[in-house]
Amino acid sequence: MFKIAKFVNTKFSALIKLLKNRIPYTTYEEVNTILHYYLEKHIENKFFAWIHYMDAHIPYHPPKNFWKISISRLEIYKLNTKLMKSVKKPILKRDEIEKLKELYRAQIKHVDYAVGSLIEKLKETVYLKKVS
Repeated sequence: MFKIAKFVNTKFSALIKLLKNRIPYTTYEEVNTILHYYLEKHIENKFFAWIHYMDAHIPYHPPKNFWKISISRLEIYKLNTKLMKSVKKPILKRDEIEKLKELYRAQIKHVDYAVGSLIEKLKETVYLKKVS
């Protein structure tokens, strides 16, 4: 019985670790890095950039430093799953809706930080100095 419990605990811990680190889209860091790389290579060219941060979209997985609520990554996963299922039939409770609203606010703060990070990086480059 001890071996079974140890096996289940090990697998559950691995699942939690996977969920904790899993973000199903390109993060703002990756988007900004790609844009910075492009600008460095094409500094002399005019361009238009449409930057689409997916961080503000479902599923909500904001970094912990943007949260104002006490919630686990597993609970966030469950809430996001329930939210996606509730599109066809409302199944969310009031407290779950409030938690999702706070996660959304945290996501928006995170995207705001991403845009600020991009602007600061652009200020450091020759490109923005050239345009200003």
